[in-house]
Amino acid sequence: MHIGEKIDLKAVAFRKDPKGIRKVYLHSNMSGQWMDYPVPMTFEGSLSNNRPVYTMSVLPERNFEFTFYFVNRNGSIDWADVSRGNGKVFFVQEFNGTVAFVGSEIRGLVQKGGQGDVMYELPKALTEMGNNAPVIIPLYKNLASQPAYADAKEVEGFRAQVIFHQRKNVVITAKHLNLTGIPVYLLEADAEDLFTEPYWGPSNGRPDLEMYDSILLAYGTLNLFMHLKQPPMIFVISDHHTALMALLMRAIDPYKEFYAKTALLATFHNMGYQGKYPLSYFEELGIPDTAEMRALVTDGDEINMLGIMPQVIDQVGDKGNLINAVSKGYTEESRPMRFNDTDLLNRIGGRFVGILNGIHFMINNPATKNTFFRNY
Repeated sequence: MHIGEKIDLKAVAFRKDPKGIRKVYLHSNMSGQWMDYPVPMTFEGSLSNNRPVYTMSVLPERNFEFTFYFVNRNGSIDWADVSRGNGKVFFVQEFNGTVAFVGSEIRGLVQKGGQGDVMYELPKALTEMGNNAPVIIPLYKNLASQPAYADAKEVEGFRAQVIFHQRKNVVITAKHLNLTGIPVYLLEADAEDLFTEPYWGPSNGRPDLEMYDSILLAYGTLNLFMHLKQPPMIFVISDHHTALMALLMRAIDPYKEFYAKTALLATFHNMGYQGKYPLSYFEELGIPDTAEMRALVTDGDEINMLGIMPQVIDQVGDKGNLINAVSKGYTEESRPMRFNDTDLLNRIGGRFVGILNGIHFMINNPATKNTFFRNY
């Protein structure tokens, strides 16, 4: 069955009811919590053995469990025999749409760590399932030497200017290529000191360059899909380098309107790196200088890029927004982390989760775990 399809439910009773006088109700968690369906089931007649049959049709939007109960003429209630457990309805989980991955690296072009594997393997799996799963990363200065770059082509007509106040404005253009079946968009900046290589600024004593790279990646990605007139169904963004996208998509027009139906999943691979910058750079973010905006991007007297997504969930709204970390254990360890001296990650509750197949490396240390087939 598929979501949106009508489902016919049937209850067969033991007690005779030739005229269909008994009221029979569906009791389910179809709405997300257990409750009675407001309309009783319809009496359809009796089987050859005189067992009465009651039916109804529903249009659920999620997997659910159900049972029935029968109201007798004297007002007493008989619950359905659940010796085999509640009835269960599961939908075929089909997804046909665009899931766009935004980050700093992808295996096969440029890779510094695990994010590059994630940005390759997940889009590849989705693509092989028939979905459109483009990847967006910066066009670093040394990518031209990569064999895969040889087939890169310009995205015709795309040109976005990002306005700055403390440096020259930057124009972003884009190229696209196919990486073993994965569509990849490369954002190019007309500034020699930006998009040099992943995470380049801090290691060279210029964390401001990493900040500018993050700003360009956010504005470049959102403007690119507006140019293509194709808002993805889901953006999967990685770490603090892409976090500004959350604020722009949920609070700043024209992005807020264009991406109103686009879900946003932020993956935090390492919460120790939060993208903290002096508050004097606030004007470079390109957002209104209001108390509300400052509350979304600051942590004390600093800009904190990583804090943007949970702040957006907490203060703007949680609909369509989710954060995951590399494991449930890492998520729970990180919840006490404070932003603006508040337990922000606790407040957003189930909007901050661990990925289903994540492991806690201290509990399941591959070097020492004695239940592993082979340690490594």
